Amino acid sequence: MTKRRLIHIYTGEGKGKTTAAVGLATRALGHGLSVCYISFHKDPEVYGYTEIKSLQKLGAEVYSFAKGHPAVAGAFHGKL
Repeated sequence: MTKRRLIHIYTGEGKGKTTAAVGLATRALGHGLSVCYISFHKDPEVYGYTEIKSLQKLGAEVYSFAKGHPAVAGAFHGKL
């Protein structure tokens, strides 16, 4: 049987995108699936996105592609 891989993308203004993404990732990890969480938001080290550390502790691969605000120059590419 071929493994099915899914990509979920959450965009738009307002609240709830991170909560939805982290919630689904947590559920997937709880069911033994592998998760790669990629974010394009403010620097978690500065703004305190503790859910990122929680996902890492649960076994997710976590990547962040913006340091500071995404609209500001100085984006970086790398693993947290």
